Parts: sequence; C-alpha cells; structure tokens
Amino acid sequence: MKAAAAIRGRKVKDLVAEGLRTVLRSPPAGPRTRRIQLPIVKSKQPGTLRLGNETIAEIEARLDIGHES
Repeated sequence: MKAAAAIRGRKVKDLVAEGLRTVLRSPPAGPRTRRIQLPIVKSKQPGTLRLGNETIAEIEARLDIGHES
C-alpha cells in the first residue's frame, strides 16, 4: 500500500479514502444468477405437464447439486 501510494505521489490515507469512496459509490453486488436450460423437464407431450413452484424448486435444487464443483 505504501509503495502504491508513493508511485502515485499520494499519502496512504488518501489512497485508502479514494478506494473506499470508489467501493461505496458502486452498486452492491446482487445474488449470482445462472441460466436455466429449458425445458427443465423433458416431455413426450410438451405443454401437458403441470408443475407447481415447489416441484420446480426441487428440480432446480437437484440440478444445482449435480453442477457443484
């Protein structure tokens, strides 16, 4: 930090203050999102399968478990 401030010809406290201002001005990071591949559930008769939110959440959870590294 001292070296970075010296290279820029600034005091450490000024460099830290600038960094804090930069971070506080930027929007907070939201939750990570990932794209879901459709169809979630393959069907021989598309459009006939009725899924509720709970069932979809369970399927997504299973997909997440399968993609963890």
